Amino acid sequence: MRGGSGAGESTSFVASLISSGAGSGVISSAARLLFSSAASSLGGAFGAAILWSSLLLVLDSTVASEGHARFGSELLRGGRAMLAGLPPDTRAILIPALVHAFAIAFVLGAAIAAAAFAATFFLKEIPLRSTTHQAKPQGQGAE
Repeated sequence: MRGGSGAGESTSFVASLISSGAGSGVISSAARLLFSSAASSLGGAFGAAILWSSLLLVLDSTVASEGHARFGSELLRGGRAMLAGLPPDTRAILIPALVHAFAIAFVLGAAIAAAAFAATFFLKEIPLRSTTHQAKPQGQGAE
């Protein structure tokens, strides 16, 4: 069973609306749903890729500066068991390098979040509607 609302589900929803001859308002709403969900997923994937790449880059450069270029991000593929099985001298180099790499990745993530927050101050403010939609009274209508 597939979970979540992915772009494939949204695309099939839009296709079914088009084939059923639904109104253009419904189609534009469905297209907006499709593109907003795809954009948020793409943004998360892009952010994760940037942060993970920065973590690996800092880890590899830190370990290489210690004179052990033969390992670094390669050791992360084995997981926790691989780290636990390392000799103490190798672990003494790798664990502080990992801590440093994660610290850099978190600082980079915080800087990106702060820049996004600061960018919101430059967005044009659009005032909300001051009136509500008035419904027809109960007595009026088709009789």
